[in-house]
Amino acid sequence: MIIVPLEKEEVEQVRAWAVQRTEENKGHSDIPEYDHRRFYLTPLQNNILGLAAEVAVCKFLGLDYMDQDVYLGFVPRERYAELKQPDIAGRYEVRSVRKPDNPLAIRTKDVKAKAIVVHTYVPHSLKTGWEKKVHINGWVSAEAGWTFGTEPSWGKGDSRVIPVRSLLDPNELLRGSAA
Repeated sequence: MIIVPLEKEEVEQVRAWAVQRTEENKGHSDIPEYDHRRFYLTPLQNNILGLAAEVAVCKFLGLDYMDQDVYLGFVPRERYAELKQPDIAGRYEVRSVRKPDNPLAIRTKDVKAKAIVVHTYVPHSLKTGWEKKVHINGWVSAEAGWTFGTEPSWGKGDSRVIPVRSLLDPNELLRGSAA
């Protein structure tokens, strides 16, 4: 596991994008897996956690999260379909889990995109909010994850899950293993 602290300006940008995402998505439903109510989070809190994870992975990989060719923290709804791709650099799909030992979900869209799926956890509590750091717990290529993952109880044939213990070391992302 790698812990990536976020600096003040990164936290401010995460919050700004989270407000934009939350406003943009009012009145629209997310897929069931994103159902923030199951986790007792507001939509804004849910967006903050997801964006913090994405920015932290950019930072860990040495990529500029403000470079729109690398990462888009906010995509207007009318452009979402044309820009639908993995979260970072068209290659890395970031999954933030609500508990550090939750398995990593792989979806068919990840396999089609030949994505590297990264498992992250943002420590948070309902009382104190989120810690300004992100745990990067591991990764797997979507194709490999689909092969050895198992169908989750909530799945509909379009997802597999992989236990955290089966993920690859996050440092391997930096050594080119995911290239």
